[in-house]
Amino acid sequence: MPYPSSTHPTFVQGFPSALEELRSMTGLSEPDFVFGLHSLLYAAGMNITLCDAEVLSGHAAQFIYNREHPECAELSFVPPTETLFRSLDITWKEVTPSGPATAFEVIRRWIEGGRLTLARFKEPILVFGFAQHSGSASLLAARPRARLAEENISEAECEKKYWRYPLDEGNLLMCIEHAPRQIENLTALTAAAAHRAVRLWHISVLATCAVGDHAYRQLAADMADPDVDFTDQKTSPWMGQALWRQWTPRASSQRFFKRVAPRFGGSDRAAYDKAAFCYEQCVESWKQWVACLGPTWDLARGGFARPHPDDFAARWRNPELRAKGAHWIEQARGWEAKAIGELTKTIR
Repeated sequence: MPYPSSTHPTFVQGFPSALEELRSMTGLSEPDFVFGLHSLLYAAGMNITLCDAEVLSGHAAQFIYNREHPECAELSFVPPTETLFRSLDITWKEVTPSGPATAFEVIRRWIEGGRLTLARFKEPILVFGFAQHSGSASLLAARPRARLAEENISEAECEKKYWRYPLDEGNLLMCIEHAPRQIENLTALTAAAAHRAVRLWHISVLATCAVGDHAYRQLAADMADPDVDFTDQKTSPWMGQALWRQWTPRASSQRFFKRVAPRFGGSDRAAYDKAAFCYEQCVESWKQWVACLGPTWDLARGGFARPHPDDFAARWRNPELRAKGAHWIEQARGWEAKAIGELTKTIR
């Protein structure tokens, strides 16, 4: 991406080159707000993986579904920022700016102070630079939902494309003030993560949305029902990011519990190992689902395209592929239920 040349832009140390390393960390996950939180910790010098962030924030433990309200994918059982940062003894700063001009001024000061900024606008935006040029200012930023595609965002563009209205929906800026180099209390945090995963699996409803096991069952039923049209504008987000943000963190759960299992002994170690295996099989089932109903383009390069291409929508209108998809969702549900059963054994 060309950067403004009339005035030398100010970058957070290591950026924009660090974006390539961040892109390589996404793995199977669908990058979103928690990815932005992880990026803040990475830029602050903390040794933490994306799977750690997804599990310790609570994001990997939830599965939420309401066919008529795809926006429910934005809900969180626990506040991800506070849950993740407080568990890791992070100190951070948050500002709710009154308008784009105020936001630009706050971000400018943070960038000049060497702090990567996460802006929670209509979508999460990572801001790693700031420039004054031709009498105006621009943010040098990356969009997690577009695989960290780089953008020059002017104040006018921010207000038109990214600013959330009405004001009570909130536009939030955050940066890290201090982060330890390592996760200090991983054993205790693992137990808390296991307890949270079990609890969220068995909760049936949140704000009229199906949750956990109930959400899996309802999604599978809708997937198998030929009268349900997911290509309708209202429900089409479930063809893309809304659903992928729900299932892809299972890969983080698998890696996390497999890595931490040796910290425990006896039956707890065996349970965490088995839970990791079950999450792995859950992800394999979802990959089979992707073979039926996944993107028809290179998702890793640019994320989900909108509007969805015709050949992709055609998959979701194919009753045979939908039936196969429902089967693999049921398989994934069964494996996740087994993972939850193993984690239940660790709860004291």
